[in-house]
Amino acid sequence: MIFDSNHNDGYHMDDGSHMGDGSHMGDGYHMMDWWFDIFGPYGWIFMMSGWIIYFVIGIILAYYVHKDAVRRGILNSEIWLIIVLIFNVVGVILYLLVRKNYEEKPHQ
Repeated sequence: MIFDSNHNDGYHMDDGSHMGDGSHMGDGYHMMDWWFDIFGPYGWIFMMSGWIIYFVIGIILAYYVHKDAVRRGILNSEIWLIIVLIFNVVGVILYLLVRKNYEEKPHQ
């Protein structure tokens, strides 16, 4: 198998196959083609915007979970902060299920 000089990515072979898992051999398919068909050459802007929004929402959720955990007097509130930062909405759901085990501290 010799590398094809027509492709710069080092992934395609001269016989039209791919060096990967063998799926979509020689048809020029890429798993993100549908994305660029919809959004055009600036699709990466939408992708980056989506990731930024995802991380910002994760940070906001983690902040409110941590704030609630501190208010309830949960000693491992920082652990909940990390869990929500990593797992995002799944972490919030997990926290909402577990927080009933803790009593809320009276406001002083």
